[in-house]
Amino acid sequence: MGCKTLIVDENRMEPHRYQEGELPVLRLKNSLDDYQKGEIACHWHSEFQFGLL
Repeated sequence: MGCKTLIVDENRMEPHRYQEGELPVLRLKNSLDDYQKGEIACHWHSEFQFGLL
């Protein structure tokens, strides 16, 4: 198991930061094995997220 943790605020929102003038699109590749206990904490964000399981 990995040691990544999800950073969320007091409302469980996961904030994303974009560079000024940058197209607000993120491409991330993560695995549940990257996170503690193989779990990602319950969270939300205003962006659309597509996950492949």
